[in-house]
Formats: sequence, C-alpha cells, structure tokens
Amino acid sequence: MNHFCLGILSDCLQVTVDHEVTYNSQSICGLKGSSVVMTCSYTPPTNQTVSSVFWFSPKQRHHWWGEDQPEDLLLDSDYMGRVKYTGTEGRSSTLTITDLRLGDSGVYHCLYVSNEGRYSDLTGVNITVTGSSVELSSSYTYPRGLTVTHTFWHDKEKQNLDIVKMENFKGRGEYRNTTDHFNLSIRDVRERDAGEYRFRFIADTGFSGKPGVILNVTGLQVKTSAHNVTEGQDVTLTCSTSCSLSNNPTFVWYKNGQPVTNRHVRKNNKLYLISLNTEDHGNYSCGVKGHNLISSAVTLYITGVASETHTGVYASAGVIILLTVSLLCAVLWIRKRRRNNLSERTESTGGEGRATSTPVCSNDSSQAVDTDDDNNVQYSSLQFGQRNKQNNKHQQRQGEDSDVLYASVRVPLTGLS
Repeated sequence: MNHFCLGILSDCLQVTVDHEVTYNSQSICGLKGSSVVMTCSYTPPTNQTVSSVFWFSPKQRHHWWGEDQPEDLLLDSDYMGRVKYTGTEGRSSTLTITDLRLGDSGVYHCLYVSNEGRYSDLTGVNITVTGSSVELSSSYTYPRGLTVTHTFWHDKEKQNLDIVKMENFKGRGEYRNTTDHFNLSIRDVRERDAGEYRFRFIADTGFSGKPGVILNVTGLQVKTSAHNVTEGQDVTLTCSTSCSLSNNPTFVWYKNGQPVTNRHVRKNNKLYLISLNTEDHGNYSCGVKGHNLISSAVTLYITGVASETHTGVYASAGVIILLTVSLLCAVLWIRKRRRNNLSERTESTGGEGRATSTPVCSNDSSQAVDTDDDNNVQYSSLQFGQRNKQNNKHQQRQGEDSDVLYASVRVPLTGLS
C-alpha cells in the first residue's frame, strides 16, 4: 500500500493516494459561530466496491487510536453534534460543520473505503475560521435630580437582561464607560450575535434607547464609492473580507438577490457599474465562489432622472408651441397681403381712398402701428369720395363677393340717387 504523506515522514498515513478525489472548493473561509459546507467527488476503479465514506482532519490525529489511521470526524469529541454528512449514496459526500470554532481551522480530507483499501487525496480542503470584535457606542442624558442606579445593554427581546451576564456573551462582552458614554464591546463575534441591541439606564423608571443598534455579522462586506448618484455616472463596489482567501478567489455579485448581469465589469473583488440608469437601482451584495458566505447588502439610489426628463419634455413642448404660433402668423400675414394687393388694384380703379391698417399678428401689444407707411398694405376698411359713384357701387359688390374682410365699405350719401 502507498502511504499518504503530508510533507514530512512523521505525517504519513496508511491511506492510498487517489488523484480522482476532487473537491468543489480548495479553500473555505468561515466566521466563528457560522457554518461551512464542502463536497467531495470520487471515482473508484471499476473492480472495486465502496463500502463507506467519511471525512477526517490530520490535525486531530492525537484523538485517533493509531496516529497513522485516520478516523471519522463523527467520532471526534471536538466535533460532537456539529458534523453532518449528506449525499453519500452516490460517488460524492457533503460535509457540514456548524457553530465553527477557531480550533476548527485546518485541512479536511474525504476518504472512501473499498474492498481494496482506503483512498484519499493529498490536497483536501483548507478551512479558515476567523473571529472579530465590535464596539457599540451610546451617549445619554437625563433630567436633573434623577439618580441613575444601573446602566447596561440588552437584547431587543430581553429588556431587563444585561448582555454581558448572558451565557452566550460570557467572557466576550465588556463595557467601556465615560461620563456620558456607555459602550458595549463584543469579542470573537459569532453569526448568532446578529440582532438589535439597546442601551438602558435605570433610575426611578427604566429608559431604553430606541430603535437601538443593528449588528450584522458576516465575513464579507460591500463598500461603495457613492450611495446616491445621478443617471449616467459610474460607481465602484468593493467586496472586502475578514478571511484569508486562497489565491485568485472568484467573487460573485448579486442585485436584489439575483446575479448581476454581464453589462457591468467585474474585476478581482470589484464591480464597476458603468453609465448607471434607473434599472441599476437596488440592493447589492457579494459572495465568494465555493464559500458559504454572503455579505449584507448596500442600497444604491439613482437620483435626478425624473426631474431632468420632465424639464426636457417641457422645453420641447414650448418650442413646438412657439413654432406653431409663428407658422400660423406667417400664413395669416401672407393671406392678408394677397387680399390687400387685390384691394389696392380696386382702389386704383375706383377713386381716391384712405386706409387704416391692422396687423395680423403682434408680439408686442404696445408697439405703435404706422398708418402712414406707404409699404403697409394691410387694410380693414375703405372710404371713397363722391366721384365715380357707379364704380364705387361696383367695387362695393366686388368687395363683398371676394372677401369678407372688405364687407364694410362706407360711401357718403351725398350725391347718390
């Protein structure tokens, strides 16, 4: 049997190396208190029958009966109640570890047992468990004459229970207080620590700060160059992690829980949103391919689009109305000039006359109209002397027949029969 060796001779295990054992990820980062999931696939030779599959970690060898004989994680007291296998019916196996601890960091291997021996691989999956700390800050004032007897932080649902005295926070929570500030510090933050926390002080009655502080716990965080942008601008989103990831990790971006389309540029841990439009408004989060981590979301607001659109519509409508009025004035002016030309010919054959002018269109109501201008031929009425009475009557009928603008022709009664 070929021995499975990890770097030095003392780490050799009595396991045959099978290069057909593969994993869905080479490295997984998990936050303390969270869960990780990893899957292996294997392809045994056709002449072998697989009887069982289990997972092991070389760092636990001090718990084995024989230090060169890997043992099932399910039997390890350090993982009791925190390990589960699924999907072992086919040629694969999925390992889930819950309530991660800092001591869980290490390499994990999948091993299958057949009628020919025990087989595993050389690489395995490297798990990194990280912890972090957070400080929640508060300031408070109270009326004069009031005596404060107790100050503490509490969970939203447990208003009278001091956080640092709760079993889940023992050894991890402490207070940092000054004259008017009372801060809560939590070490080794775990996934289940997420929630709303409120500061409370007790005097004659109890007072709590609302709505409190919301604590989101995740190994990933999205940072944005801007939250409020105008349509057409560019924004860069960055996915940062507290975990040490493997070389060249693949970052995955989501908008409102759905994968981001290929319209935007993704490079390393950044998402470049180019020439934003209203469709880009939403909540953005990130993850790492092969890792059981999703960041909390940040909201991107696209502003200024509606007002600019309405301004453009109003301006266009104003231009159209102005052009329409100008065109209408031009048409009426041309028609009136033609009629005035006809009137001039009538005047030259019918006798002397006097004209009063009225403009067809005017943009300035205060503008004076020069009635003595020889070039102004816009007529609204005609007055004739006594000569050529018959011609005048004839021209009157002609004016009535040709155009309603000349229906009022005043002829003196003197000399008419």
